[in-house]
Amino acid sequence: MMVTEIEIDNIFAEFGINAQDIPTYQEPENSKNILIKFEKEFNIDTNNVINGFDIITDILDIDVYNKWCEAYSDFMLFGGSENDINTISQSQYQSYDNMIKTSEKVRGFLFYF
Repeated sequence: MMVTEIEIDNIFAEFGINAQDIPTYQEPENSKNILIKFEKEFNIDTNNVINGFDIITDILDIDVYNKWCEAYSDFMLFGGSENDINTISQSQYQSYDNMIKTSEKVRGFLFYF
C-alpha cells in the first residue's frame, strides 16, 4: 500500500507537526553526495574505508568513520551502485586512460611525419 504525500501531511498534522518543517532527502542521491564529499575531503575511496577498519581508524576520527559507514549503509540500502562512488580510484583510472589516449595520438602524429 502506497501512502500519498497528502496522507503523510495529515498524519503529521494530527500530531501538530507541519510536514514542511521536516527535512526530507532523496535517496540514494543524498547518501551518495555524502560519500563523495568524504572521498574528496580525505582522498580515500569509500571501498577502502569500509574494508579497512583497522587501518582507516588510525587515519580518520571515529565519528567521521561512523558517519561514512552510515552513509554507505543508507546508500546501499536504497539501491545505490558501487559504480557511482569510489571516485578517487575512478578519477586516477580516467587520468591514466586519458594519458594513454593522448600518447597514442602523439605517436600517430609523429609516425605520420
